[in-house]
Amino acid sequence: MEGFVAGVKHHGRFFLDYEREYLKKIFTPVLRGDLHRRTPPIMTLGAPDAEINIIYRGRSSNSQSD
Repeated sequence: MEGFVAGVKHHGRFFLDYEREYLKKIFTPVLRGDLHRRTPPIMTLGAPDAEINIIYRGRSSNSQSD
């Protein structure tokens, strides 16, 4: 992990082979569904035929006037 962070911060704006492979190692099982009930944890939202076609966005505030 430290090598990944240092590479991205200090060695270049674009991913090199090490950084690319590190991200692939992390995200491939997730996107394949290996870690989430055998289905990818990605859902299409907002399309007419999607299970969820309306999306609401909210934000908490620190006071009633906010």
